This record gives sequence, C-alpha cells and structure tokens, in this order.
Amino acid sequence: MDDIEAIKQLKGRYFYYLDMKDWGAWGDLFTTDATLDVSGEYPDAADPSQYVISGREAIRTFVAQAVEGTVTVHHGHMPLISLAGSDRASGIWAMEDNLFFPDGSRMTGYGHYREDYSRADGTWRIARLKLTRLRVLHG
Repeated sequence: MDDIEAIKQLKGRYFYYLDMKDWGAWGDLFTTDATLDVSGEYPDAADPSQYVISGREAIRTFVAQAVEGTVTVHHGHMPLISLAGSDRASGIWAMEDNLFFPDGSRMTGYGHYREDYSRADGTWRIARLKLTRLRVLHG
C-alpha cells in the first residue's frame, strides 16, 4: 500500500474508532508524544492553552471524557496529503461532525483537521492534530 493510501486508512480508522468509542484502538493511532490542539473550540477560555493536549494517554482520556454519553458521527473529506521524507507527512482534511448530546441537543460542525504524521516500525500515526472550525450549528 502506498504511503498516502496508508494515511487515508489511518484517518478512516480515527473516525471509526472515535464514533464507536473504541478508546484503546483510537488512542493507538497517535504517537506516544502526539499533540491535540482543540483550543479553537474554546475561544473564550481564560487559558486556551489548556486545550492543547500532549501525549497519547492524555489525548485518549481528554477526548473520551469530552464525548462521554454523546453519540458522534464524523466524516472526513478531500484530503490534501504531502509526504515530507520517508517517515513524515502532513495533511489537511475537510470535516463534518455531528454530536448528539444526552440532553437531546445537537451540534454540527464544519471545518478542517490539520495534521502531521510520523511512521515508526512501518506504521503511520498521528503526531499532531489541530481542529479548526468554519461553522458550528446548534440545535
């Protein structure tokens, strides 16, 4: 499988495991020292840097707690993937996510994932992920 296809498969597993709440498999898609930046989700936070999470286990815990009890449906589209050597790559994914909260409310978001990837032992993993949104609808 070529590297770009392998990265597409990685992102497909990301969405699937996230929506299935398979936190073990989902967390293993990240490098051990990965960074997740969702600070843009909290623009009014006193300290937005608290939403830049470092480390695979911290990322897994943060996201699992954030969506506990919430049904999520994620879609990624039109990847722009660039290889930067044999073991590094970057990508931008257009995305849509739908979150159905326990209280009956919902949220639909549109935006992009900006990511860096690293390959070790023949396996591509997410090294850095930054979520940016263009629009959010609440209902």
